[in-house]
Amino acid sequence: MVKKIYIASMLALIAVSANNTLQARIIETDTINEILHHLDADTIVIFDIDNTIGAPEKELGSDEWFSHSMQKHLQQGDDMPTIKKQLLPLFFALQHTLLLQPIESETPAFIEQLQKNNIPTIALTVRSLPIANRTIEQLAHMAINFSKTAPHQPTCTIKIDDHNGIYKHGIIFCNGHHSKGKALRHFFAQANYYPRKIIFIDDKLKYLTDVEQVATELGIEFIGLRYNRCDHKVAAFNNAAAEEQLTHFLQHHGHTITSLDYAAI
Repeated sequence: MVKKIYIASMLALIAVSANNTLQARIIETDTINEILHHLDADTIVIFDIDNTIGAPEKELGSDEWFSHSMQKHLQQGDDMPTIKKQLLPLFFALQHTLLLQPIESETPAFIEQLQKNNIPTIALTVRSLPIANRTIEQLAHMAINFSKTAPHQPTCTIKIDDHNGIYKHGIIFCNGHHSKGKALRHFFAQANYYPRKIIFIDDKLKYLTDVEQVATELGIEFIGLRYNRCDHKVAAFNNAAAEEQLTHFLQHHGHTITSLDYAAI
């Protein structure tokens, strides 16, 4: 259950003068509740998904598993096209069998209360298009629906340099591109929507600084929350356990791994 202080705090939002000096800050936090300390009028709250909203219960298919697997391939001398062909089909197949568990049990209700108070909320993820629909299902399993107060509803293509992402169901999918800032800039242009303030929560500092730069260029106040609650989980990643889980997965679901054209991912 969402604590009463959540609701009280959100109902007590006070408009802040647009003449205030533009601010950009990045703050360390281990709780989603930190968002409440920075809410003002005309604010959009943006959530990363993996290791911020949710994560698989086990090592296999987790964000840290994917990063570990990428590094293993790089150390073997594989180039990125080779890594994509070898790793992405497995990762996508895993996501279609895995559910996400909330990092904090109250996160789904927290997001719902933001939406009930008409605060624009969206998600911003590097996840790829082949698992966009599955991601929406994984969030729905946690009772999270970002389309409720998203500022722009229609599905649309998101241009990131020469790369195509997508905006769907209140979620910006960067489709493997790592500039969340450029994706957000194009989304704002598509939606013709420019908030006075952005609150962005993500477990990776590089994405926070990327979005911070774009917010500053657009003249939008920015609060970045570096969500560190999963740091211990990432540091304690157990590759041996992941390998055992992978063996079991391949025995039962290996047939679900399919070859796709990953040139645009």
